Amino acid sequence: MAHHIAHYTLVRLLPQSDSGEFANMGVVVACPALGFFDFRLITRYRRITQFFEEFNRELFTQVRREVEAELAHLQNHLHQRQFASGCREEALALRLVQDLAQPRETMIRYAPLRVAMTEDPRQLLDQVFARYVQRSSEQTRSRRKDTTVRLVREALDPAIRAP
Repeated sequence: MAHHIAHYTLVRLLPQSDSGEFANMGVVVACPALGFFDFRLITRYRRITQFFEEFNRELFTQVRREVEAELAHLQNHLHQRQFASGCREEALALRLVQDLAQPRETMIRYAPLRVAMTEDPRQLLDQVFARYVQRSSEQTRSRRKDTTVRLVREALDPAIRAP
């Protein structure tokens, strides 16, 4: 299978712009060569409300719904253009994700655009979402395991050396 260039950006929630603190709440991936544009947003609000105390479930749900509506509108626009023209809208798919990554002065911001090579942009979406939004990856699990092993060794080492 051929590899294609994909562009992605992270959807960030930044309720207090003065502090600069944000939480990743989604991912948008575009693969212009395939006319692909898709996104995924978190559905659980617990992580967000724990990080931002002033954020409650209702506010999170409202913000998430608005972001989802905006991204779904862009996705539908691309699909309608592709259907009408009968071909991939490579330039439009790229422009949509580039426009999202432009600086904004809102509670929802998008990370600078990143690029990856992929055979399957949907799989890339899943991987990026798991890594940056759900914060789970083999590398993260491996780091946690290494840290746990090191801490146990440090705790046991004096006990083993004692006469």
